[in-house]
Amino acid sequence: MQVGVLVGDVRVDAARPIRSAYLAQVQALAPNSIEGRNDELNALAAFCSSRSTAENYLWWQAEAWSGKSALLSWFVLHPPAGVHVVSFFITSRLPGQNDRRGFVDNVLDQLHDLAQRPPRIDLTDATREPYLRRLLVDVARQVHEQGEHLVLVVDGLDEDRGVDGSPDAHSIAALLPHHGVRVIVAGRPDPTLPDDVPMDHPLRISARVEQLSPSPEASAVRDVMIRDLKLLLHGSQVQQDLLGFVTAAGGGLSVRDLAELTGASPWQVEDHLRTTAGRSFTRRPGDPPVYLLAHEQLTTLASEMLGPRLHAYHEQLDAWAITYRTRGWPPNTPRYLLQGYTALLAGTGDRQRLLDHVIDPRRHEAAYTVFGHHHISIREIEIAQATFLDDDEPDLVVLARLAVHRTNLQRSGGWVPVLLPQFWAMLGRVEHAQALLTLIVDPVARTRALMGTSLELHFAGHPDQAARMLDTAEQLTSTFNQYWGTWLHRELVHAAVRIGDHERARRVIDGIQSAVGKADACASAARASLASFDRERAVQWYLEAEETLESRPPRDTLLGGIDTKEDASVFARMAAAAAALGHQRKAAKLVATAIDPKSTYELRSRGDVGEVVRILVRGGFVDAALTVAEARTEIEDREDALLCIVQAMSNNGDLDEAEALARTAESAQHRCARLAAVAVAAGRDGEPVRADRLRVDAEAILEGIGADDFRRFAVVATAVAAADTGHYDRAEEKVFAHLLPGGDFDGVLSVAAAFLRRGESKRAERLIEATEQAARSISSDTDEHKMLQWVDVMVDFGDVNRAEPVVRSLQNVEIRAAAWQRLAEAIAATGDVRRFEAALNEITRPSRQRRPRMEMIRVLLARGDKREAVRLARAASSTVQRATALDFIARFTYDRQMLDEVIDLADDVVHPEERAIILRSALRTAADMGDRTASGRLLKRVHAIQDELSEKVRQAGGYTRNVVLPERMETLTELAEKVDSRRDIEAMDGAAPAVRFGAPPLWAGSSPLSFRTQLARALAIGSWIDVVDRIVEEDSSVYAAIVSELERLQPDSI
Repeated sequence: MQVGVLVGDVRVDAARPIRSAYLAQVQALAPNSIEGRNDELNALAAFCSSRSTAENYLWWQAEAWSGKSALLSWFVLHPPAGVHVVSFFITSRLPGQNDRRGFVDNVLDQLHDLAQRPPRIDLTDATREPYLRRLLVDVARQVHEQGEHLVLVVDGLDEDRGVDGSPDAHSIAALLPHHGVRVIVAGRPDPTLPDDVPMDHPLRISARVEQLSPSPEASAVRDVMIRDLKLLLHGSQVQQDLLGFVTAAGGGLSVRDLAELTGASPWQVEDHLRTTAGRSFTRRPGDPPVYLLAHEQLTTLASEMLGPRLHAYHEQLDAWAITYRTRGWPPNTPRYLLQGYTALLAGTGDRQRLLDHVIDPRRHEAAYTVFGHHHISIREIEIAQATFLDDDEPDLVVLARLAVHRTNLQRSGGWVPVLLPQFWAMLGRVEHAQALLTLIVDPVARTRALMGTSLELHFAGHPDQAARMLDTAEQLTSTFNQYWGTWLHRELVHAAVRIGDHERARRVIDGIQSAVGKADACASAARASLASFDRERAVQWYLEAEETLESRPPRDTLLGGIDTKEDASVFARMAAAAAALGHQRKAAKLVATAIDPKSTYELRSRGDVGEVVRILVRGGFVDAALTVAEARTEIEDREDALLCIVQAMSNNGDLDEAEALARTAESAQHRCARLAAVAVAAGRDGEPVRADRLRVDAEAILEGIGADDFRRFAVVATAVAAADTGHYDRAEEKVFAHLLPGGDFDGVLSVAAAFLRRGESKRAERLIEATEQAARSISSDTDEHKMLQWVDVMVDFGDVNRAEPVVRSLQNVEIRAAAWQRLAEAIAATGDVRRFEAALNEITRPSRQRRPRMEMIRVLLARGDKREAVRLARAASSTVQRATALDFIARFTYDRQMLDEVIDLADDVVHPEERAIILRSALRTAADMGDRTASGRLLKRVHAIQDELSEKVRQAGGYTRNVVLPERMETLTELAEKVDSRRDIEAMDGAAPAVRFGAPPLWAGSSPLSFRTQLARALAIGSWIDVVDRIVEEDSSVYAAIVSELERLQPDSI
């Protein structure tokens, strides 16, 4: 179920401790036992459970090696009864653990665990911290209502590296809540609090400060560690290298990393780290675990002891990083190079290597694959920005390059819902669908969107366009590293077979490296062939899948054994294909394997379980699917699997059995979701009476249950069922009241699909349009006002080919018209008439066509092509524009006959204002031609029209400003100059769109900094598009740098 999380709706289990991954890190930090701290522990317990509201902050202060971290880590792991602790230990020895972002991410992880909520994947830089503040207070309130306490512990305030000089950097201390939560902090007395901590913050005015006396045990540990450090420094070469690399790297290297760097075997490295001399190191949990020096002060001392030798270790780390960069950051890239190495480069001042490292798109992709988000890569770019902002004369080219990648990462995944292009294609808006596809930056999302849209186009009778989209999807898929699986290859194979493109399917399968992956894709191809009524090919694909699976080579485990397990979904998919082909014995055997824990890997996520049970049910193996579901120990996991089973049974047409299973759910919210799922299938399959009955039952339950994943699913499902059974207004009410405000865009599109099934295309289009608008509105990159600035810059640099796809992607009518106007003017300058007219026809506001048309006419006349200029002038839809364009040609070529044509056009104009504009222009032309007779006649006509207009305005009580023309003609020069004093034509264009001028950039104001420095800071604060026009004016070489980085990201990017 793809649903959101509502802040404020949390459930805290009083008996459930926090089990987040961060707790393992605290365990690695804590001592095995703690002596002589009973008074301090009692003070901590009393503070946490006190009913007094007078003090919410307790601040332990002490010098280094006093035992602050030991005390607090022990307390976190052994809290008093009724106290829930959320903690963060600030340290620079691990990447991402000494700044504000690390604090937010780790505390959110613990709060989500405590509140039993899945992590929020939709948070942005702008929403993450406000969400943390709200959730922290909300969880504290829920805990308090249960008669218990929530405490936030933050150790090492003095080690916060958040305030690093960048314009948007802030400290952890400033983020700590003013009220609502009890907070315990620790740190040295110096340095003092950062400047960004408000003057009214409790840390400044009301925190209770306690001095922590040094622990004898901590002092003894310090002496032992220093002695061991000296042993390492004079020990074997491997021991010296271990100390050198761990110190140089700043921590964060794994055993494998150290083995590669030292040339020793992993066994030797581990052996040294476990010996007496290895007591200077500490092991932190992770995947894989990493090593660092056991105390912050040891790092400083080791650096001093190593002296000049430290530089050599830095160089070796750099050479090591280069080997992985040269290989394109393969799947086995050390995590240190994805998170941690940047801080080293910034610290050593290696600016060029720092720049190259943080803007490497392939490394960003590798980091995203490992971590599942771009937060770390964005933070690394921010570190580099802070480094380059320190210059007296900031390098705008470098900062622009950084800003391009930062903006790209911040909008990666994009605002475009994956299904949206497909739905626009359903409505015949193919060009718009294609424009949306180009905006999707995330390669997985884009590939899936391409597949879905191509299928829609193929079945709608556009096979060539569908094939081109699958070409792009295939190119993208070929770049995905199969180390992380071949599921995308399988999906592409399925799409190719569905449209009969077996050659493509063959090509993709041949490119799959693993035998199991090939078998999985072949099984999917078999099912797709059957769906296309091609049994012969289905048999061929299945036989290949069977043969490939049976011939898979054995895999060695790390311990020297043989790994015979596979993903359960592979066997399930094979079983479904076998059953569909009538091979019941084979299918039964495969099903038995699929649900055998000895033969398959553990299903760790709801998504994995849901995939397996759906496949099993589709193949007819409901009992096996139920076995998988019942094996889930967590109630919510089990219910999620059962809901998937009910959906799959309903989709199979087994509505009676599905409804019976739905009604067995004990809790209201689970029964509601299941009934709604059956209602959807009933409505879609032509059983409106059953669908209505089930929908009404589900809606009755909805009124009495709280918001959770199952309720959100039920809201979507009942809306779809309502649409499928003709209750259109009811369905739309649910969409606009619940789904759109909640950001459930897939749910909205599901309702739109139901409308399309019923032939309600207008209603469907309304929902699809609303989905796009809502998705754009929550995106960090939706300001088309600013996008127009980028179009202007591209046009100024004559980069028409790059500008055109951007212009096509614009949605705001006014901005799009203004952009096409600018683009058409630029094309006119090239003299390409055909391309110019294509651009001109895209301008939906006729008033914006005048300037580009006149620009093209001038170019044509300058090269002597009067015939083409006249044709273009006569093509104007507006009579005024047609007349004034022809008048310009007549004046330029001294064509008296054409002037008569202009005058005749004026006679056809109804409105006197427009007639006056044309005749005044003709009067000027006649004067330039030296035709006194024609000028005299025109002067009289203009006077008559102006008198008529003046009288009308006077009767209405208004005032008009006519051109002051002579009563009788004396000289043609006087006449021409009088007409020139009035700018009639420009007035007809209307003002430049207000959309061209958005809110002023953040750096604007009365800053004492130089303009160049303000621009540099703006690049580090917001999107590069915000200030691109000003930057290229300051330094034109920035344009080429931006374009170069965009091409690295994606050939058709902004």
